[in-house]
Amino acid sequence: MKESRDAVGHLEIDPTDGLTIAKSNDTLVRNLYLHDTILLASHRGQRIDTPAAAAVAPRPWKCWRVHESATANLNGMFRSLVLFAASSLVLAGCAASAPPASEIPAPTQQSATTAPAPTAVVAVFDTTLHSIDEADSLWVVVDKLRRLTPKRYVPNGLTTMDVPHVYTPVLRRDAAKAYRSLFRAARRDGIDLVVQSSYRSYSAQVSVYNGWVASIGREAADMQSARPGYSEHQIGLSVDIAAADRACTIQACFGKTPEGKWLMRNAPRFGWHLRYPRGKTSITGYIYEPWHWRFVGVELAAELSLTPRITLEEFFGLPAAPDYAR
Repeated sequence: MKESRDAVGHLEIDPTDGLTIAKSNDTLVRNLYLHDTILLASHRGQRIDTPAAAAVAPRPWKCWRVHESATANLNGMFRSLVLFAASSLVLAGCAASAPPASEIPAPTQQSATTAPAPTAVVAVFDTTLHSIDEADSLWVVVDKLRRLTPKRYVPNGLTTMDVPHVYTPVLRRDAAKAYRSLFRAARRDGIDLVVQSSYRSYSAQVSVYNGWVASIGREAADMQSARPGYSEHQIGLSVDIAAADRACTIQACFGKTPEGKWLMRNAPRFGWHLRYPRGKTSITGYIYEPWHWRFVGVELAAELSLTPRITLEEFFGLPAAPDYAR
């Protein structure tokens, strides 16, 4: 029998044999049996069935007296519970006599057993919740090895946002809602954001990409602009963000501006992921773009944020895509 008291005097009882002893203020209440099940009287009023109870042979009696004197020193709640247990047995039609003393087993001294340590439960993120292949999926991965299907895909639910912008700010409805929340939170913190670019159709991407090629050549253009059919902007879930004062617009130094730093700290809370992080060009195929944010939903964004500078390719176990397939 093991007992312990916590900081406020609650009594914990560990029944280890067929005899249940409830102890309070050094007074013992013994022998509350209900055939093969031990009825444990405690100040918490709990009925406890234990493996030890199953080993006890059935008792020939069906009820017991609990005398007032036996509980005289118990605390109020504990005493009431004991008397309640006894009264219930009497009302059930039990015999009036107590069992012979010879049939009452003596308490045995047994070593306390150590409860097994609880097994840790590790939550595993479900990477199959959304498709990474279907163009209209929230988690679709688009890179130089994963062209959109169809290549002229147009997303459903495109909506225009009423936020500061350079080019008309259009996103899928779920991404637009998340961006508006992001924008309002930034403004409350004294950060003014501007949408530089958002959804671009296949034909719009043709013009943008060709402009880069004409300006800096194909090889350099491929490091900064996606070929038509391979652009995240075409799925309506990506946005290029700039500062209202236009500092470092579409430049790596944007990451060092107050706007860029605020986005790094806060954008994941609203479901946004930095798609092209620093030092991952060999995986994404693009230079570091601290202005390019992809909406993936709050759950995935939170999971991604646990690993600094992780890419979607790494997270989903996809091949690196530094260049287009030949």
